[in-house]
Amino acid sequence: MDIIYYLDFKCPFCYMGLSQLEEAVESFDEEVNLSFHSFVLADPTSKKLMGDVHKYKESFNVRIKPKKPVKFNTFLAHQTLHAINEADQLNFIKDAYELVFEEQQKLDEKTLKPLWEKYNVTSDEVMTDEMKDKVLTIHQEAVKDEVEQIPVVVIDDQYAVVGAQRKEGYLKAMEQAKAGEA
Repeated sequence: MDIIYYLDFKCPFCYMGLSQLEEAVESFDEEVNLSFHSFVLADPTSKKLMGDVHKYKESFNVRIKPKKPVKFNTFLAHQTLHAINEADQLNFIKDAYELVFEEQQKLDEKTLKPLWEKYNVTSDEVMTDEMKDKVLTIHQEAVKDEVEQIPVVVIDDQYAVVGAQRKEGYLKAMEQAKAGEA
């Protein structure tokens, strides 16, 4: 089964949904190929939305400290995501979310540098026109495919689950996709 997870690094619901999707994938009874696609949010997360996030964070098993959003451009983090080895992407995303939502850090060159070292990429590999174009292309394809909000989970290019779900919701969607149900 192939699953694509559309995300942005300042989206608290992407963080919440990812923790549950990871648990669902681990408990699913067949092999899952999980990949990540960039969806760069233009608008900052609102204070009201962050208040809503704090109502639900415990049930999604994530730690989110800020009551107000950390404002930054996520493009460099997306370039990093696509520059590193695919096998390391999930761990990179979790590290990045920890910086944003637990430590209230912006994902800029200064905060990403230790992650570049950890995941064996250099600024020269990340900050290229090729990586910029890759992020833009993935985002444009998402818009063309009518992705309007995130997170979105696409299963086997046929089924979409919109919004952060709990583990059971993702598992149900995966089972339905496996059975060929709509």
